[in-house]
Amino acid sequence: MKSLQTLDLNLLKAFSVLMDERNVSKAAEHLAITQPAMSGVLARLRDSFDDPLFVRIQRGVVPTNRALELAPQVKKVLNEVEQLLQPLQFDPTTAELTVRIACTDYAMRAVIVPFLRLLKIQAPKIKVAVLAINESAVQNQLETFAKKPFPQQPKTCVWVSAVGGKAFLQRSQLTQPQAL
Repeated sequence: MKSLQTLDLNLLKAFSVLMDERNVSKAAEHLAITQPAMSGVLARLRDSFDDPLFVRIQRGVVPTNRALELAPQVKKVLNEVEQLLQPLQFDPTTAELTVRIACTDYAMRAVIVPFLRLLKIQAPKIKVAVLAINESAVQNQLETFAKKPFPQQPKTCVWVSAVGGKAFLQRSQLTQPQAL
């Protein structure tokens, strides 16, 4: 019995290309390997699946019944592997995270409050923790705020929530984020 441990997954890509091209030379060209190397790949495929998979005809190859049965499954596996390699798409409507922002009082009024109005509409599950900056210690505050894990720092936050188009600020001694 064959197992995943003995199957070279690159063979599945070669199988898929052979199914599409139905020609060993064209499949080799598509995979940027030589025709003899592609013949070697086909031999390994045959061994892995205990089936000839492709039978030579005058102008290429024709898949066996077993190859025809395998083709949709192989395509599915290759598509799923391709999806694994793609970066995750960010969807603000379902994202659940906490954003930490350090700002001055002026920036709070001029930037953060309008930003929160839009954020509440476009990303309702995103929470915002705002740290009021002490201008005389801004460098130290930003470094501390950025380095420490959220449950430990900041201990005193200004939590901002936008409800009905208005923003509400609340200063509290929090160790865990709370819903806005």
